[in-house]
Amino acid sequence: MAFIQALSTISHNNTFNTVGWEMDELSPKPQAELCSPDFKDYIPVVQLRRLSALHRMAIATTKQCMQQAQITELAAICFGTGLGCLEETQKFLENNIQLEGLLPPTAFINSTHNAISGQIALLLKQHCYNMTHTQNSLSFEMALLDAMSLNKDGAILVSSADVTTLLLREIVTKAYPGKSYTSGSTSMLIATNKTQQSKAEIVGLNLYYEQKSTEIKIQELLADNNLDWQDVEQVIFTTKPSHFNQAAFDIVENYVGFYISNSAFAYHLATQKLQTTTAKKVCIVVNNTFKIQTAVGLIKKI
Repeated sequence: MAFIQALSTISHNNTFNTVGWEMDELSPKPQAELCSPDFKDYIPVVQLRRLSALHRMAIATTKQCMQQAQITELAAICFGTGLGCLEETQKFLENNIQLEGLLPPTAFINSTHNAISGQIALLLKQHCYNMTHTQNSLSFEMALLDAMSLNKDGAILVSSADVTTLLLREIVTKAYPGKSYTSGSTSMLIATNKTQQSKAEIVGLNLYYEQKSTEIKIQELLADNNLDWQDVEQVIFTTKPSHFNQAAFDIVENYVGFYISNSAFAYHLATQKLQTTTAKKVCIVVNNTFKIQTAVGLIKKI
């Protein structure tokens, strides 16, 4: 179990440091600009020039979470990314082809997956455990499981980010017609103990690599926590389910579009939904981006 202390999201809609966005589906346009904050408010200008879009988003959402929770130290950093620093990898490969002699090292250094959690730790001067997880669409869930297993005192950062490039957008458009491939980053601070700042509680997370109906997966998680369908406020899917017999559900893509680790945003959305309702107890988050591997999380109202 883990208690959510703070949340922050940068996306193609106005989700960063704003109030009330959870009340409306925002439906980002395919070519919409990323709704980024002024990164100079979160990152020194000298360092900002050397950072990719992915690093900028991740650091800004992390700092915003720390400001919300009014803390200056992290106990651990667990990061999930489906495609990693794709922008920097592409830049490095292009430099390899176009330039002669010694290549600029920055693109290569920033292209490795583990550079993300490491950069967050370095820039925020956090001398703590840090790890980047890359397991396709379950990257955020693996980072969350890692964080929940650490059993550390203090605030643990669980974060994710993925960015699109022109090449990637063209590939996704052909592979998934009608999908709006976007960029986004969500950061979440969790604690093992409840505090006055706690917003919601993550009480369960199951990963599946087998064919089972969504209803059965959710029922299993509810039963494990002595809950039933009547306790559920809403089920939040990453993408529209092919069939689902329950009435109350929402879709992440309607708010932030499609990117590999957008299930992190589902936890932000679920927490916001629970805080604005007075009746139901829990939200269910279903990462159904790919049928082969799915995750079901349970977030309980405090």
